[in-house]
Amino acid sequence: MSPDDVLLCITNHNHNRNALFLKSGFSGCFETIIIDSGSRKAEPGFDVKLPNVYYSGLFNESVRQARQRGKRTLFFVAADVYLRCFRKIHDLIAGLSEEVSIWAPSSRGQSLPHCKNKGCGRLRDVPFVEGFAFLVDVALCDIVYPVDREANRFGYGIDIMLGYNCIKTYRKRCVIDDRVEVHHKEGSGYCQDEALKMMYEWVAAGGFAPGLKEYFALHRRIPEYCDLLLQFLRG
Repeated sequence: MSPDDVLLCITNHNHNRNALFLKSGFSGCFETIIIDSGSRKAEPGFDVKLPNVYYSGLFNESVRQARQRGKRTLFFVAADVYLRCFRKIHDLIAGLSEEVSIWAPSSRGQSLPHCKNKGCGRLRDVPFVEGFAFLVDVALCDIVYPVDREANRFGYGIDIMLGYNCIKTYRKRCVIDDRVEVHHKEGSGYCQDEALKMMYEWVAAGGFAPGLKEYFALHRRIPEYCDLLLQFLRG
């Protein structure tokens, strides 16, 4: 994969210092911008300044920016992700094959068990990656873009839908990379029960593919069983 095809969007809400640090580190690797969502203080280094549009609005703007700039690939990084391995991430992405359409570094801190580093030192196929730091083919985003911010402002389920589209529709790989690790700060700042409720109502009302409703029902019962979810997607 060519890094020239990538737009890296750092999405920020009141993590200004780390957002600017990430931009400084990644700017030598990819075209990089900061999209700010209603932070208390707007910094000169912010490229796009929005009111508080929550996660879904930041995702929508990231996809819009990538398309506007003619980029094939979006690298979405939340500003509450901490890392220093900028060049290593660049080199790993540059070495990805065309069969990979969603990529994410492994993680520690607040993240799902299947996204944490397993120590295998390679790419691992997973049904979806978490939404705080991931690389995705912009074409895959059509399954959800633009996300209805009123129906699902916290963006729960976007990551699951992207994984579904990647594996089920495009027959590409969705992977976690255990060769690199980032830290995701604990604490979401919102009620997860409310976010989950919005997600399931959004899926039920969204007019998405029938298979998605079945998949979300499966995910709801057994979110930790990655092998079974992958079997469903590949079937």
